[in-house]
Amino acid sequence: AGGGRSAFVRMTNVVIFTTPDGTNFTANVIGCTNVLSANFNDGIAFGTNNTFWAKRIGAPLLYLTYDLAAKTARTLGVYNATNLPGYLNLGAIAVDNANGLLAALEQVGGTVASGAERIWLFAITDPTKPPVALGFRTYSTNNNNATAPHGYLDFGGGRLYANNVNNGLLVSAVDLV
Repeated sequence: AGGGRSAFVRMTNVVIFTTPDGTNFTANVIGCTNVLSANFNDGIAFGTNNTFWAKRIGAPLLYLTYDLAAKTARTLGVYNATNLPGYLNLGAIAVDNANGLLAALEQVGGTVASGAERIWLFAITDPTKPPVALGFRTYSTNNNNATAPHGYLDFGGGRLYANNVNNGLLVSAVDLV
């Protein structure tokens, strides 16, 4: 309802695209019934079964379940200052469901005035409990992202790929021991 970014930021819906043939897609608007603020701006990643994770800088990390037929979702977990230190500055996320890992890009700016941006790795072996910090890797460059997107993360082939706009690409081997 309404135009402009301020109207968009307040929305609490997500869209899941489905396709019967790989060519034609249907946009399924999923209403998040117990989400009070928009937490989907910076990162969304599918979890196991019918779950997903969502994050916005300045807001808690959310763990949600969805019902595609009913077009609804509800929150299973909210991870904030009481159980996820530094949560305000985490934005882009990626999930490795096979290994129970979540990665998040920590942005400088906003609530963090200075310092280097980092990629955090968390264990999510039991997603009903807060993620457990396993460690982080710091970007050696620290250029301001200004209005650029914050970054993108993805797991693949035993590695974590992190693209922090204006600061470069970090590729890290993920040691599962």
